[in-house]
Amino acid sequence: MKWVILALPALLLLAAAIGGALFVGGPSAGAGDAGGTQAEIAAGASGVEPGGDGRQEAPGSSAEEDAAPLAANGNDNKNQKIQASLDELDGLYATSGAEAASDFAAERGITTRDGRVTVVVEAATGKVADARSAVSLAGGLVQTTHGDLIQALVPVEGVRELSASAAVDYIREPETPALFTTTEGIADIGADAWQAGGWEGSGVKIAILDPGFSGYDQRIAEGELPANVITRSFRADGDLTGAGEIHGTACAETIYDMVPGAQIYLVNFGTDVELGNAVDYLISEGVDVVSASWGFFDVFRGDGQGSIDDIVQNAYNSGIFWANASGNAARKHWSGPYVDSDGDQYLEFAPSDETNSFYASAGSSIDVYLTWNRWPATDQDYDIYLVWEGDPATDVAAGDSWQSGTQTPSEYLHYTVPAGQGGTYWVTIKNYGADGNADFQLYVL
Repeated sequence: MKWVILALPALLLLAAAIGGALFVGGPSAGAGDAGGTQAEIAAGASGVEPGGDGRQEAPGSSAEEDAAPLAANGNDNKNQKIQASLDELDGLYATSGAEAASDFAAERGITTRDGRVTVVVEAATGKVADARSAVSLAGGLVQTTHGDLIQALVPVEGVRELSASAAVDYIREPETPALFTTTEGIADIGADAWQAGGWEGSGVKIAILDPGFSGYDQRIAEGELPANVITRSFRADGDLTGAGEIHGTACAETIYDMVPGAQIYLVNFGTDVELGNAVDYLISEGVDVVSASWGFFDVFRGDGQGSIDDIVQNAYNSGIFWANASGNAARKHWSGPYVDSDGDQYLEFAPSDETNSFYASAGSSIDVYLTWNRWPATDQDYDIYLVWEGDPATDVAAGDSWQSGTQTPSEYLHYTVPAGQGGTYWVTIKNYGADGNADFQLYVL
């Protein structure tokens, strides 16, 4: 009857994503088609609905007012083996110095420490050892590895040197998860009735896999989490709190309310490489159920394939029931084909409207993810730009990495809104070098 015992906790894990859905094995954490509570990018419209993350509905404006001239794409001068944001950081360090590079990194959400930047090196097939050596020769420090991926701290000025190694296919920022909202709901899903019948999860191992568990020890002292909870961090710095992130603690409390008799694991990670190692550990521990209330949007294919999906599939193939939140970003999503009726290389979200606008307050963060249907690698090159109403002739951030045949069909940008620059922002999509036959998925978080 093991399947019955497992089915109950799996049902109860819906509490980690009330209103969402379960994905088992195949589809990765990521996009959804229902739910969501924050900004919405309406199909064919400029404007984003109010949300709790600093964005509010953009003031009304015409398509002509929204249209904004943009700076020329800088792809021609970029290194095809380095993600554009890292290549720009390296170049800025060389031309303007460490302080300018540090400011750029902070604005763009790039993780740096003591003059080094956290990167993921995608090693050439069978060349992991050589790629590790190349990291060391560039003055870098390997933090962890998983498969052909090497997570490392590399001097900012050493990134281009590292890319010259034949053992290195690509250097990018680590993939990091977007967190989804959690709520409590014992009665809402009927868990109290199951508990009254004696089904409390006894004998079942449940892992909450999350970026951070800040305050978990206090919750144990208060009786909100069990004293026998098992903890393990796979972050490079070993910080189970995830630099103060409480999301995982909230998820764990909800699940403990659902199944107070289960063995609870709190396991955290910060990057895609660390996630792979965390899942390997959970498999070795014989964990029965994994609860994941997060997603990776720029590697989400939607067809059950891809690097994150492979990690989830590995867990599923090893007997783990994987419960993942879904649908939280549905109202922050636009999808559609490439349309460019005026031939200026910019996608039209609606007739004569080449922008998707929203309001962002000073100090808030903007994350823009774009993917298109040319997986797993493509030479169809599209870029994304972010423009502020206060200077519409210049993009404040861009996702303009190369797609030259070996890179994924995805672009990403992060931007922290500076003081005094809250207001309306536009996202645009440019055809840099493609045949125009593509369908897009765009998320603004």
